[in-house]
Amino acid sequence: MTSRRSNQGSSPGPAPGERRIPGPARGIPRPQTRRQRDGRRHSGVPARPASGHHDIRDVPVDEESLVALRPVIAVAALGAVLSALAPVVGVVAGLSPGFLSWPWLAVLHLLPPVVAAWLAARRRPLVAAGVLAANAVLVPGRLLVDAQIAVDATRTARPELFVPTSLVPPGVGAGWFLLLAGDVAVGVAGLLAFRLAARSVGSRAEGAGRRHGLLTLALCAAAAAALGLATSPFASDNAFLWPQAVVDAPVWALLGGLLVVLAVPLTTALAAGAGEPDAAQGGLVGVALGVGAVAAPPLLAALAMPAVHLRAGPVLALLASASLVAVAGAAGRGGADGRRAPATELALPAAARLHVIAGGLGLAAGLVALVSPLLPQLSLPGGLPEPANDAARPLAPAGALVAALGAALLARSAAATTRPALAVAWVAVPMTAVSVLGGVLTATDLPGVRAGAGAWTAGLAALLALASGCCAALAGGVERDEVDLTALTVHRPLVVVGGLAAVAALGAFGLPLTDAPAYAAPGVWTQFRTASWGLLAGMLAVLVASAVAVRSRPLRSAALLLGAAGLVGVRLLEYPLGAGRVGDAGPGLGFWCAVACLVLLLTGAVSARSGARRSPRRGVTR
Repeated sequence: MTSRRSNQGSSPGPAPGERRIPGPARGIPRPQTRRQRDGRRHSGVPARPASGHHDIRDVPVDEESLVALRPVIAVAALGAVLSALAPVVGVVAGLSPGFLSWPWLAVLHLLPPVVAAWLAARRRPLVAAGVLAANAVLVPGRLLVDAQIAVDATRTARPELFVPTSLVPPGVGAGWFLLLAGDVAVGVAGLLAFRLAARSVGSRAEGAGRRHGLLTLALCAAAAAALGLATSPFASDNAFLWPQAVVDAPVWALLGGLLVVLAVPLTTALAAGAGEPDAAQGGLVGVALGVGAVAAPPLLAALAMPAVHLRAGPVLALLASASLVAVAGAAGRGGADGRRAPATELALPAAARLHVIAGGLGLAAGLVALVSPLLPQLSLPGGLPEPANDAARPLAPAGALVAALGAALLARSAAATTRPALAVAWVAVPMTAVSVLGGVLTATDLPGVRAGAGAWTAGLAALLALASGCCAALAGGVERDEVDLTALTVHRPLVVVGGLAAVAALGAFGLPLTDAPAYAAPGVWTQFRTASWGLLAGMLAVLVASAVAVRSRPLRSAALLLGAAGLVGVRLLEYPLGAGRVGDAGPGLGFWCAVACLVLLLTGAVSARSGARRSPRRGVTR
């Protein structure tokens, strides 16, 4: 008996009496959500033993990587020893550290290679390589900061290495060369570890799915660490020991400090977004150890030296470093080796609950920001009248925007569509609060001047807004689990509008709003000051929103662009609210760029909203 086939070689037809089940039309992809995709991706993972436990012998370990990792760890340990010996030999000729620092420096610098060696002994080479590679990312910035010692040691506040005793720049000692050699050795070890990690990841099957919320939580901790490293590390009663924030530092320390501050969130994002849990764990631990090595010496100096007083920056950075370690533990939770549980995820509350949390935090942040301009920003001695602080006025529209969006998230019917707007607009509060806090911190350098209630509430509002934005981003990640990925398309009209809006945002936040003959307003590309950090955050928020909106669902895309438009609107309102403090002030180039950006974002939101009514693809949800 022969089977009957068509001339084209197709599969046999149905047998008599057999009913063929119709499949999807040719060329139309079957609907698939992210959760379904990740489940199918890991369907080939062997089942766990009946006992629910894993045997380390069941997990293949790259023995070649373990052997190759040993000299890498040795090079990193050598660099740590050289850096710890630098103050003993003498970094600057004729000057000594302000306290017995070399044992503490040895502990801080040896932690990464010791942790890597312990992980290698536990047959986890990828985690160990990630620790060394991520820790070495801070090396270029540290090299530039150390170079400032050779240029002018009197403008370098490093009491763990030396304490200046005059304004005459001294020469460097042999310890300075040890310091550089130690940094170079750590950097070389990091490069070798990165090559090992890349080879190990590339030789494996596709790794774990995205751990929902891990990236957001890690970035929040990294942002806090970067903020702590960017501020002045301590206060000093010694006239020759002059600590400075990164933006106020001399050129080599400024460049190095900026590299360190930028490397922390960038490396964190790359590590947390890695598909392999071991790589994510090692990278986050390496960043945490690197941050600790930079932030701990000022804290130790404040504890050991009576003339040095601790500020909040190092404490914030160390707390953020501990948070990164906690997130790293969550990244590999589910087994001693992340490869044994490739579907490891952070347990998150439902989207509705996250909407309520984000809305409540946003409403609280907005209300606190509204109250801040009404309170005194400074506490002056002797009952002196407080000077006008026009920089606090933009907090009012920023607070009104975030409070309105937070209240909308508390309404169940509007929460899902409002959530993307809050995920962008929350940046308005810290953007304006940074300007307020910058002026207050400058004024507190004067004797008897302290921060007032308005400054404290501005900082509180910024923290609440940050927490609200993180919860809104987490809710978006939960929502996208149930979105049909095959129905998502690129909105071509938004590509042009979003690209133009992104270009306009570079000028709206990067150039000064005000043009006055006797006043230079802060910006990003010119007149970079403390307030410029807030402008930089606003610029990045608009750029990211413009890029994400191109491939978002129509109503979510419109909400994203409206939230970005609200952020640009707050930036625009800084001109009328603050122009009164400057005589003969007129709108600058940044003002007109902001107007163009606002128009383009609103146009894009209208285009995306109209696309929700006429979507040709079945399965596109609003």
